[in-house]
Amino acid sequence: MSNEIIAPQRKITRRDFLKAAGLGTVSIGLAACGLQNPNISPSAMPSSSAGPDKTQNPTFEPTAGPTRAPETAKPLNGEFPKTRDEVVSALGGNINPDFVMKGYSDGKENGTWQIEAFPLRDGVHADANGNYIDGNGNILTNASKVYNFSETPLWITDVTLNTDNAYLFARTGGKTPAGQENSKNTSRFVGTKGARITAPLEQLALIPSNDCVPSTAAFRDGANNFTWNKDAQNGTVKIEWYNPNTQKFEQLDGRTLIALARAGKDLSVVSRMPENYPLTPDQAAKATGGTTRAEQWFIDPKSGTWTYEGFGLNNGVRFDSNNGVFKDANGRVVTDPSKIFNFADYNVNNWPTTMKASGGKDQYTFIRTGNNSQDQANTSWYVRDGLVVTLNGHGFEQAAIIIVYNPGCTSEESVKAAMAEDARGAASRDPKIKVLLQP
Repeated sequence: MSNEIIAPQRKITRRDFLKAAGLGTVSIGLAACGLQNPNISPSAMPSSSAGPDKTQNPTFEPTAGPTRAPETAKPLNGEFPKTRDEVVSALGGNINPDFVMKGYSDGKENGTWQIEAFPLRDGVHADANGNYIDGNGNILTNASKVYNFSETPLWITDVTLNTDNAYLFARTGGKTPAGQENSKNTSRFVGTKGARITAPLEQLALIPSNDCVPSTAAFRDGANNFTWNKDAQNGTVKIEWYNPNTQKFEQLDGRTLIALARAGKDLSVVSRMPENYPLTPDQAAKATGGTTRAEQWFIDPKSGTWTYEGFGLNNGVRFDSNNGVFKDANGRVVTDPSKIFNFADYNVNNWPTTMKASGGKDQYTFIRTGNNSQDQANTSWYVRDGLVVTLNGHGFEQAAIIIVYNPGCTSEESVKAAMAEDARGAASRDPKIKVLLQP
């Protein structure tokens, strides 16, 4: 097999480019071959995370969704706690079992455990199965009928996640002990075994992970709050996620998701994002090496793909830096690139000569030069894991961070396979475009 996917160069259109990018494909079961690209050099510190055609009406093909990894197997991470005592053990052993009740939605068990740090109402007691019973023997499914929320919380101040098959939601409310006011109104999401919380907590939920990695499920759940939770949207509640790499809680930046949600965009893709995936244009720019500006990036709400364009904006379009989105002359959020960018407005000397693949899990990065690039024109790179691509002249006109998703378990090999299939698909759709694939 050749060391590169290469085809002779020719002038290509914006339509050709998006076909070449392969951003909307669904990958199925192709093993990645050991292709090499001498123009890619490894980054010393991996991140966690094209001359334009002057066509009058550039055509864009919207992405259908995250690239699908070919793997389907999901490993079992053990048993989810079945009793209140097991829940107490899974949270470090410092919780009163009386605080623990089965979680309910619409009067039916939802498979979670709920912990409320408030006194029980008069006459309420727990049975051996973890149900709460009133004075007449009825099972109570509404926490407001179990706990007296008008009382001062009996704060839980030392919780350690002691299981690897679930993640934890832990909330500090509007009341805190004296001296801990900074912890007020904070919701924390953690899926890393051994992570500890010492803030004064009044509410928790232990939730079974439907993902391979509970920390990924915790990230998705936290980020999803920006799509529906009014308190998170208006800033009343902070959302934090425990990053297993830094081993710290980090506040999630929901500005872009909030703006898209308020504009009525379908954001179901958040439930398929990799952990620590960029949530704002600033983060997308940083994840790819920091050689581009935030106002050059936008996200496709359907696929979650972040795309960089090195072009000027159409008349009336502006970048709203406070919310991390583009808006038209009427103040409406715009996500269609053909309505955002003027592809005849560019300065090749402003295009970066270095870009880095985002280093996060379950994703890869597409980088492209175009007709007017000064080095390796009309070339596409498919890279991952923080590798750096460097040119000898300006520069890169477009890039994209692309999710590789599997409802079971996405592995490094399946990411390689998905990326390789997308690259090969691009090369086969237009054999005159030069495509380079990282092994």
